[in-house]
Amino acid sequence: MERAQRVLDESSALAATAGPREVADVAAHLLRSAGHDDTTLRHALRIGRSRLHRDPGDRAAGRAVELLESVVAFLGRKPRRDELADTSRR
Repeated sequence: MERAQRVLDESSALAATAGPREVADVAAHLLRSAGHDDTTLRHALRIGRSRLHRDPGDRAAGRAVELLESVVAFLGRKPRRDELADTSRR
């Protein structure tokens, strides 16, 4: 399995249990899973958005995308406007 896909799967699992105050811990965990490569985190985010685009009702993908967006922002790279997910359908 591709590393970015594993990161997305872990994000999905963590999104089900992590609270908003745990973003630092989640960021550290996902960054380790991504091999300390923020490009892999962003790739996982793109995979999640693609999944969400194909199935807008996929709540797990929506939560995973939101968590990855929070992690990427926490790590200091704010997503561009065209990278933000449309949360109005969740």
